[in-house]
Amino acid sequence: MTSQDPPLTVRLLTVREAAALLHVHPMTIYRLIERGDLPASRFSPRTIRIREPDARAFMAAALPALAPATPAQQMPARLPAAPADGTAQQAAPGPQHA
Repeated sequence: MTSQDPPLTVRLLTVREAAALLHVHPMTIYRLIERGDLPASRFSPRTIRIREPDARAFMAAALPALAPATPAQQMPARLPAAPADGTAQQAAPGPQHA
């Protein structure tokens, strides 16, 4: 074996460990496995393991979807204040349909 060969062992994660790595609830891991989005091995009805490289690859692929929205995509920090006299502001009229 040379220094450039990959290691012969791969760390196997429990569902809880994978959930902690991906910052999601363990039930999300079960759902991802069931949908086929996250490869896993079932050793018994209650023993599921996820290869750490598979979990990291899923995380890297999912990062664009999980990244925070840009400021232009975010909701305004707060709604405009209501007028002090209690009257509602009138909305601009919409397009007229014939």
